[in-house]
Amino acid sequence: MATTSDLEQSQLLTGALNKAPATDAQQMPLDVVRSRQRSPTTALLAAGLSGAALLLAGVALAATSSGRHGGGLRSAEEPVAASMPGLIEEAAVTPKCAVGRSNCKDSQCCEGSGLQCYEQDGDYAQCRPSCVAGAPDPQHWDGKPWSCKELGSRTAGEPACGKPGQDCTHSHCCADPGLQCFVKNASFATCKAECVAGGPDITDMDSTPWTCEKLGERTPGAQDWVKDQCSSGWESCVKTNCCKVPGEQCHKQNDFFGECKALNSCMTPGWSCEKAGLQTPAPPAKGGKVSPWALQKCGRINEGCTESKCCLGMDVQCYEKASGWAQCKQSCVPGPHADDKNETWSCKPLGPRSYGLATKGSPSLFCFSVLRTVGYEAGLMAAQKAKGAGIFDCDDHMLLTADGTTTVGGEKTVQFTGAPIVTSIDGTAGNTFLFVNAWKVIVGGPKWREHSFTVKGDPD
Repeated sequence: MATTSDLEQSQLLTGALNKAPATDAQQMPLDVVRSRQRSPTTALLAAGLSGAALLLAGVALAATSSGRHGGGLRSAEEPVAASMPGLIEEAAVTPKCAVGRSNCKDSQCCEGSGLQCYEQDGDYAQCRPSCVAGAPDPQHWDGKPWSCKELGSRTAGEPACGKPGQDCTHSHCCADPGLQCFVKNASFATCKAECVAGGPDITDMDSTPWTCEKLGERTPGAQDWVKDQCSSGWESCVKTNCCKVPGEQCHKQNDFFGECKALNSCMTPGWSCEKAGLQTPAPPAKGGKVSPWALQKCGRINEGCTESKCCLGMDVQCYEKASGWAQCKQSCVPGPHADDKNETWSCKPLGPRSYGLATKGSPSLFCFSVLRTVGYEAGLMAAQKAKGAGIFDCDDHMLLTADGTTTVGGEKTVQFTGAPIVTSIDGTAGNTFLFVNAWKVIVGGPKWREHSFTVKGDPD
């Protein structure tokens, strides 16, 4: 019976297992080799096959050696691999479905519901709800266009990533750019722009403090490459398919020219207004409508907040001086404070920053009107107040009169120093100095400081 040496058998066996001319690294382009090297699944598979080869080679040696010594195990002609069913199959590990922004090119499947594995290029693919072919994604880490080739099948159901106010305890992800899933307690988490551990959220339904543990990764916003690669202003965006300015998207005039405009604002005659590429995301909104409990518990600027750990106003936050005292301030630098007898402040934030006293909507608005005590304006303002319209729909408001005072819907106006009304060079009323005096009253008062924006609205 013909026999082969131990070395020859091991060489034959390992050579057969490793023999793969179509995919051998020596025959692949360098970029594909690197892609394979970057893939954890491919590396694991290769390691498994190599390990199997070495193991089988060792078994072959042991089998032939035992046979020569009378063990009667197996002759050299019998295939050793055939005696170990399942060994090769177990070495070829099935890739796991991709999670988050991990590469799904090998697995061609997604862990989350409602997601499809879309290809960007030959090296990378990602699980996402949708994809725009031929355009870069302003939220992705590079500006390469996406082929959007579908790999595998879409997972069943709807995308699970949460919106602000929705629970993200199980999804660990947020749908909107720039948001992070933060934990409140063991039973609830939601997507927010920021969170201060140990403090409440003044937009929350109650004053329970938040742990602010992060679940998953923050949803990316616009990436740095956008400002260098994308279009803006009157530049054509047809070739770039992306816009520099947050909130804008490329709208086409035709196949040869387009401009970046605010979303759904393209109404130019003669334009197709077809959208190209993706909208560049704006920074996430901060703050929100203030809950009733916060109006009762939280401090105002320069007031104490040791117990409540929350403040009301525009750009105000609760800062700790030391154990036992904290105050609502717009900013705080650790160290001695000249306005507090040079006593040392830790300036540790104890709660969230307030972005305006928003009681009706966000961002918060403080509005005022200047009206005359005689004529139709007082009656017109009374009608607006009855309907909650105009400046009365703002979070707070003020009524100013220069020629005395009057009452509008039960509210007395605030008188200010008037100024002569002259005729301007174009024949209209010259009332600049009148309104300068009105603005002085507004700026000198405290109300506007509590809101995000101050708006002047005419009665008519």
